[in-house]
Amino acid sequence: MKLAFFQGGVSSSVSINLSLLATQARNASLANADIIVFPELFLTGYYIADKLVENAETLQGSSSQFVSRVALENNIWIVYGYSEKCEDKYYNSAIVFNKRGELVLNYRKSHLYGDYERKYFTPGDDLPTLFDVEGVKVALLICWEIEVLEMARVVGLMGADLILVPTANTSSFVCDVTVRSRAFENQLFVCYVNKVGYENGMVFCGGSSLVASDGNFVTKAPLIPGHFAPSESEKKQEHHSETTTENPEKYFSLEIAEVNRKDPKLLETSKKNPFFEDRRLTLYKALVT
Repeated sequence: MKLAFFQGGVSSSVSINLSLLATQARNASLANADIIVFPELFLTGYYIADKLVENAETLQGSSSQFVSRVALENNIWIVYGYSEKCEDKYYNSAIVFNKRGELVLNYRKSHLYGDYERKYFTPGDDLPTLFDVEGVKVALLICWEIEVLEMARVVGLMGADLILVPTANTSSFVCDVTVRSRAFENQLFVCYVNKVGYENGMVFCGGSSLVASDGNFVTKAPLIPGHFAPSESEKKQEHHSETTTENPEKYFSLEIAEVNRKDPKLLETSKKNPFFEDRRLTLYKALVT
């Protein structure tokens, strides 16, 4: 399966982001990609406060209808994050359309991060269902959920070969360390698709990637230089901010790579590291208490 992901997007302009989505979906399709993935809250932006509510849309809103047509016209699966309105509640959601433009999954983030997300969103109550793309079993998690180690493990036990993770993250530690660990310890691929650039004082570091089941990068998008894990003093701040003089579009990137589950090296690594088989479930009762 050939996978594409786009690191980019702008703040608070749904129309511009839809245009970006259509352009990148077309570019990915021309490169024979089967699926393209966009970041968390791609349509609206992330750190935009009340505009998350103002720009929220229903599942069948005009944006999803537009993306459905883009998927159909370009014969490509599309995954993207958006702010979902459902009755009087709002969700941090990600939606999946197949090559025929059909809705396959609308997943609501179940593990919200921090007071900011909890102020605007209601957590979802369901695990994502797996979907099949060219023989690859795919799971969908959102941002913080890949850092909650039980989430990656449970979708791995469900049979996922690949986890897609639309995200909006500020620390390269997760991009460089956590994502690779989750892939290796669950013996599956992880595609981590981050925002990049500056949004109302928050710095999204980029560094999106596809990681193979041996924990090695298959491909990686640019990381904002000098943006590493926060220091102790920075951890005391609500958000780490940097100069906003640099043009973030220089870090926009469309990456395309193969998800090859039958690579002999990966199969050998899995054989040597049978994490699932060697578990002793009777010792883990504290995990469910």
